[in-house]
Amino acid sequence: MIRKKKLLRIAFRDLKRNKLQFIALVILMAFGVASFNTLFIGYLNLGYTYNHAYNDYNLADRWIQAYQATHEMINAADAHTVMKQIQERFPGAIKNYEVRLFYDMPINISLKDGSYVLIRGRIIGYNVTNGRVPTVNTIKVINGRYFVDSDRWNPQNPQLNVIVDQHLYDYYKFTLPTTVIVNAPAVTTELQIVGSAGSPEYPLVSLGWNDMLPSSRRVGIFYAPLSTVQYLVGVSTDKINEIVLTFSSVLSKEQKDQITDKIVRLLEDKGYNLESPIDRKKWTPVEALRLDYEGFAEIASAFPTLIFVVALIGVYIAINRMVVVQRKEIGVSRALGYSRRDIILRYVLFVSMISITGSIIGAIIGIYAADIFTDTYLGVIGVPFRYHGLYPDVVGSSFLVALFFGIIGAFIPAYNSSKVLPAEAMRLDPSVHLTKGGKSIIERLLQLFHIHLPIHVRMALRSIFRNRRRAWGTIIGISFSLMLILASVGMSDSMFKTIADIQKNETWDLRIQYNDFKAGSKIKNDIKKLQTWPEIETVESSIIFTTILTTNTSDEKIPVQLSIFHNNTVMHHFKFQRSHENFSDNGVVITTVISKKLDVKVGDKINVLHPTFNITQFVPKLEYSFELKNSTLTITGIVDEINGLNSFMTFNTVKKLVGIPSEEANFLYLRVKNPTKEQLFQLKSRIYEEIDGIQSVDTVKDLQDDWREYFDLMIFFISILVLFSFIIGTALVFNTILINVLERRREMATMRTLGDTANALTLQITFEHLILGVIGIIIGIPLGLMVMYEMFSLFDLEYFRLLLYISEFSYLITVSLIFLMIIAAEIHPTRTIFSLDLAEASKEIF
Repeated sequence: MIRKKKLLRIAFRDLKRNKLQFIALVILMAFGVASFNTLFIGYLNLGYTYNHAYNDYNLADRWIQAYQATHEMINAADAHTVMKQIQERFPGAIKNYEVRLFYDMPINISLKDGSYVLIRGRIIGYNVTNGRVPTVNTIKVINGRYFVDSDRWNPQNPQLNVIVDQHLYDYYKFTLPTTVIVNAPAVTTELQIVGSAGSPEYPLVSLGWNDMLPSSRRVGIFYAPLSTVQYLVGVSTDKINEIVLTFSSVLSKEQKDQITDKIVRLLEDKGYNLESPIDRKKWTPVEALRLDYEGFAEIASAFPTLIFVVALIGVYIAINRMVVVQRKEIGVSRALGYSRRDIILRYVLFVSMISITGSIIGAIIGIYAADIFTDTYLGVIGVPFRYHGLYPDVVGSSFLVALFFGIIGAFIPAYNSSKVLPAEAMRLDPSVHLTKGGKSIIERLLQLFHIHLPIHVRMALRSIFRNRRRAWGTIIGISFSLMLILASVGMSDSMFKTIADIQKNETWDLRIQYNDFKAGSKIKNDIKKLQTWPEIETVESSIIFTTILTTNTSDEKIPVQLSIFHNNTVMHHFKFQRSHENFSDNGVVITTVISKKLDVKVGDKINVLHPTFNITQFVPKLEYSFELKNSTLTITGIVDEINGLNSFMTFNTVKKLVGIPSEEANFLYLRVKNPTKEQLFQLKSRIYEEIDGIQSVDTVKDLQDDWREYFDLMIFFISILVLFSFIIGTALVFNTILINVLERRREMATMRTLGDTANALTLQITFEHLILGVIGIIIGIPLGLMVMYEMFSLFDLEYFRLLLYISEFSYLITVSLIFLMIIAAEIHPTRTIFSLDLAEASKEIF
């Protein structure tokens, strides 16, 4: 015990003698621990928030929906009857259920500057009698008020009051009450917004596979009394099109599926056509959030690990220098009876003080930063719920990880020093390793061509080669810093490249989405009408719906978006991987994501689940029933798409499979002669006014803006990552330069005595580390590209894919930051050259 106390005192003395190194290493450890706590606690806070929001506000377990077409509505009485039968047959299985009517329709919002915007609004109606709140997908009123009985529509109450989702409220900064105009199927009228609310149903505003990208600007959710939505849609007061329900927590997924299937069969027996029920995990907003959350979890693991590795390298370099300088001390200690274990323990204690100090600082910063991160992240994506937890296990784990990496970094040099015999250690001059100089291999090679370098350049090269461990430590530190900076900058470049390439792939200017499939005769009439407008250049029809892709060799089932275009379409550019691939009849084009998931290639067979329509009437509306069927098609092409869950077929192929005799469609794509912002806005307004059955009208610019807003948060955190990488690299390089200067004090004092100036020696040090910087850059660039590729895999969320890209300017910026880091790191160490006491320093042996 006494010996251990002495070792502890010795470790404290080592700390005092190496204060600057201690501080540099503490900074490295603090950043590692801070990033560990920030990212892991932030990650856990996000999960804690989502889970509490889902439980506290009763997120549905299943959505059972009819099509939005008015002729597909369900009688509420039939829905209640079916649910009562289910509750009698499976007592206690269903906790709660709600019958609702939802419909997507254009909303006109007036802005404070006098302009207005047109968005796609989803209006959800449910029973609000006597201030009743929904028992499933409960909304949380954040601003304004909730509904009262007088808000329900009736012929004597022309005022239609609604509550808006918090995402849209925050984006457009509404003042309550405010009025918007809705272009509903039955009437165009005003809606008065009396409150804003959040719901676990829409943590992100994303409406489906064909519109999965969250958009708080282009899409809005509105809540209203059921009677109000029935009035807007033009159906009787007993019509609904959706049942949402929650199950008892004790049920298994198989039991939930069994009950859901029974509900669907009972409704279909009553003559209703339903879409496939949606499980909570496959509800688009929840799925989008989950994919984002899982990608963040991998980043939370990877980034702190990289920082700790850099810290380990820094510790190794520092302890290696200490044991060389203290070789005589170690020999004396061994002669006095200290064991090899004691010698190792001395340096482990020193590093433990570094790790503990860095961990305390890092934990304080990390816990505080995690709360800021959680609120910032949730605020940017518009989640109105906030939950912060306490995670002592995470903080404790960060201490242990820091201690582990610190001890590993110290153990090898300490272990090697403990093996030296006492007599040998006491005879050894600690600066002997600095006499290994001589001509470097570079000098010898240059001399073959009769090239002679200046003295200070030769000295810099010899310094590098005579202490290879320190040189490699500096190179590794620079490489790691460049790796992180380059990967981060490359991610930012790729995001901007993805946004720019949207317009290359999507070659349309306006996209019209109908509320439902529209009969071919009506589509032709709409196309003819649009083609008479002088601003319109080209119009094409299209079909988009969700399907399931499978193969005969795999059990994998992939829900994807199926996009139907004409063979010679000019509205979408296909980026085929090989020249022989094509978009043609009797085949299907898939994305690289689907190809990998199903392990298929061009020429292979793939099964497509699709509806077969039975058309009963075309005028005045498209009446149909359908059943699902699997058809086998040949893969004719594989493309790289931003939406990785997309597939393509021609109209001719679909007409054969589906059975629609003419070109029914639910989308129109338009090219505009002069697609200015003002022109597109005017056309959008005119389309809403003159074309029937419109759900939404989008521009390519709308999609680009959505991506840009989605990437803004990522770019913000990437900027922080670049800053962290710069600081960490500076701390590591500072440590190695400081060791370099301390080891060479006697050499520099001698050279100054012989007439060299401090400026010349500083330039020599600078040149030496610039050489190491160049080597570090050469090694770091491929490492950075590798890390960038791995980061891509984290952000590859299947429903959107980044395009791997890094610009020449980004390479230049990254390299410039590395050289700036080297210059910043050497400012303080090289200043000591100017203050050397030449007489004293010339006598030093270390």
